[in-house]
Amino acid sequence: MNAFSSCIRMLGGLLWREVAEAFIPGQESVSGSATFVRIVSPPYAANGRSKRFLLRAISAAKLESPIHQDARRQIPFCRGLGWTQPQREGGPMKYASILAAVLLLPVGMAAQSVLPSGTILPVSLDTGLKAAKAHPGQQIRATVMQNIPGTPIRRRAKVLGHVLQASSAKDGPSKLEISFDSVQVHGHMLPFKANLRAVAGFMTVEEAKMPEVMSSRAIPPDESNTTQIGGDQVYRGGGPVEEQGERVGQPTAYGVLVLPRVNPGQPCRGDLGNNGKPQAFWLFSADACGAYGLSGVRIEHAGRTNPRGKITLVRNKGKLELNEGTGLLLRIHGS
Repeated sequence: MNAFSSCIRMLGGLLWREVAEAFIPGQESVSGSATFVRIVSPPYAANGRSKRFLLRAISAAKLESPIHQDARRQIPFCRGLGWTQPQREGGPMKYASILAAVLLLPVGMAAQSVLPSGTILPVSLDTGLKAAKAHPGQQIRATVMQNIPGTPIRRRAKVLGHVLQASSAKDGPSKLEISFDSVQVHGHMLPFKANLRAVAGFMTVEEAKMPEVMSSRAIPPDESNTTQIGGDQVYRGGGPVEEQGERVGQPTAYGVLVLPRVNPGQPCRGDLGNNGKPQAFWLFSADACGAYGLSGVRIEHAGRTNPRGKITLVRNKGKLELNEGTGLLLRIHGS
């Protein structure tokens, strides 16, 4: 692979597929999903005019989002590189113009391409949060616990958020207002907004990992039966995921794939235009909604309505704490 190809490989992670296909016609392979493109061997060589348009296009992006900043940081590496005229109508100036237009678009459009509205994102907190000690602006770190179908997000990807407000009273209510802001994709942090579908305390998460007593003897973990947070039964070793005897999905190595379901009497919604495609629910049931294993804690505002993205947890009396390992089921609703 020549140096220019390496340069484009890095920049390709910042663009979604439709633009990458137009910008770099030729061979390609798609890894994980149709969103990001890795170029295998485009037939390009140096061309001074095209080089200038490439650098000018990247430099023209004055937005301050992480994606645009990452693109501009690649300029020193790309300097002195270029490509010959592609074997298709339009030429390099056309594709340089496409790149410029892409980098000038709001970053939310790229995020929506990668994370369609309604996408479920199961995460585990990397560090604990205490309403009595948290402060506005405090960073929240979490980890994605399962590969997310239809996206390039993989298990162990990092998710960042921050505390908006926190308050605690010895004999009164405690409140935590938080939001989640970005997720790691191909080494870059992609911004998003999300609401909270369900949250589960550390001990409840650990219990969901444990095999049922009757199935634990001499049966390896990848073939044992477990109970999800919310009650779904998981029959590993080739079995289904069931809710009260009805098949709702299938197990995977690190969770389950199920269709989101409505929980009667709860505000959480079912499938939202995902064309009936199963989603990653990790240790949560298909209809999981609300707080589990967090005594007295409730989701006062899930962040689905205005103010969108602001998640408010309340405990009427006593300490409000989310320990390391707390599980959250986030749902993307755009940027």
